[in-house]
Amino acid sequence: MQKLTRETLHELRDSLVNEIKIRQAGGKIAYVIVGMGECGLQKGAKEVFAAISEKINALGLRGSVAVIQADMEGFWDRAPVVEVILEGQKPVKYGQVTPETAQKIIESHIINKKTVTEYILDVAAAKENHV
Repeated sequence: MQKLTRETLHELRDSLVNEIKIRQAGGKIAYVIVGMGECGLQKGAKEVFAAISEKINALGLRGSVAVIQADMEGFWDRAPVVEVILEGQKPVKYGQVTPETAQKIIESHIINKKTVTEYILDVAAAKENHV
């Protein structure tokens, strides 16, 4: 095993700084919460989380959008579930999200501020937020 030096630790920190930024919660324009409970994981939540993270990176939003894992109970039949929280809007939960759907949600809801109605679990919040 290689001995860790101060320089090696600094290099490691610098290489992971973007990964750390995406998971920090304060001062963000949006929060994306992926249901990573047992049902979510069985139905592909890990792949959805990865797709969301990749899309956020590709759009250059890593420090502005937090991607968070959580256990979303009560939605086992609609897993994987993704919740989007934008400043000034009610949270919106999306169900049966695939990696492709996740990327569509990021583009439409976070970038264009328009909900993707066909995947919404909470229709009342969707109508209120739809521009």
